[in-house]
Amino acid sequence: MSYLAEYDSISPANTLQRIQAVSKWIRNRDDVRAFFAELRERRPIFFTPAFTFITKYEDVLEVLNRDDIFSVRLNGLKMDEAVGPFMLGRDRTAINYHDKSLMRLVLAREDLPRVRKLVSKITEEAVSASACSGEIELVKNIARRVPVKLCGAYFGFPGPDEESMFRWSKATQTDFFKNITNDPQIHQEAVQAGKELASYLTTLIAQKRKEIADNSQEHDNDVLTRLLLAEFPDQLGFKSDRLITNISGLLVGTVETTAQAVVQALEQILLHPGIGKSALKAAKADSLVEFDNIVWEALRFNPINPLVFRYTETDTLLAEGTEREVKIPQGTIVFACTASAMWDSNFVVNADQFRVGRPSHSYFHFGYAAHECLGKYVGMVMIPEIIRVLLLQNVSLIDGDKGKIDFEGDVFPSKFMVNIGK
Repeated sequence: MSYLAEYDSISPANTLQRIQAVSKWIRNRDDVRAFFAELRERRPIFFTPAFTFITKYEDVLEVLNRDDIFSVRLNGLKMDEAVGPFMLGRDRTAINYHDKSLMRLVLAREDLPRVRKLVSKITEEAVSASACSGEIELVKNIARRVPVKLCGAYFGFPGPDEESMFRWSKATQTDFFKNITNDPQIHQEAVQAGKELASYLTTLIAQKRKEIADNSQEHDNDVLTRLLLAEFPDQLGFKSDRLITNISGLLVGTVETTAQAVVQALEQILLHPGIGKSALKAAKADSLVEFDNIVWEALRFNPINPLVFRYTETDTLLAEGTEREVKIPQGTIVFACTASAMWDSNFVVNADQFRVGRPSHSYFHFGYAAHECLGKYVGMVMIPEIIRVLLLQNVSLIDGDKGKIDFEGDVFPSKFMVNIGK
């Protein structure tokens, strides 16, 4: 029975069962691609009692481009209580424009070679500290640990300890971007994490200000220090609370998404011996362009997040002028299914094939348009460099269930055991 046949067999009056069915399919990595393929073919704009799926490439782009209509309002409501008014929870506002511009200035593109070297060094050290008995668990020991260490080395806030940084990042990321059902416990954990993070940063900022005052000639070359050295006019309102919110956002957006991208892309590379051989060769080349392209294509086969959700601010037509034109009512939660868009053969050539060097518009790994990831370019060197170092350490898959990515019932990977050095 097809997915839609199974869905249609459920009585329309039984809304909970219908919601449970589609929720199961999008959470199951083995189901979601086939489910999306059926939707693209038969019901590309698919209404359910709780949310509406948008599955074709051009319609996903329309939703993500029309941020005045399809807003991040629901994300913002969660963020405000945890970390304060945040650019990621705003559309077409001064906070969005000002804060994003300022943060992009201090996250300088010129830093990327230095960042990549830092990531390489941190990853090698993490492997040396964690590998034993020819096996290594990658999620906590490498894929989460490296971005946390980078927070200290490049962003300028190391945190009180690794476990606190892991918990703060996971709690906020889960609530802001995964808590579609508004589970109050998940939200409260994020609010508590935000309070602890703000308290830590308040103390850290005071310490750094004193260090800057005591040593006026030499300063650390990290993102937080750059922000503290900058002089912003009062009209911009970029004072201590705004500073804490934006620095908090660096942790929120760095750890769990990086960890998930690393393990899921690496698994795809290792699952296919031919691809793994090509990746290892590219990892040793002087130019890493081809290697990085292999990583992004591998991630297309198992992307970080199959969808992003948006809130419909007013009644609007979607796909206007096409045979699938439909009215989306105000208040509708729409799922822009980016994982589906990356497999839409009308826009992605030979979508079912592993092809290295696809044009950048084939991917949605870092979001799109107004809400493209702030740290995109840091992620574009960090994710492939972690994988490159692991491949050079001769990692391989462990047979059986032990060697599979384990979510342990969570929304993010919890465990991924691999062979190393064999």
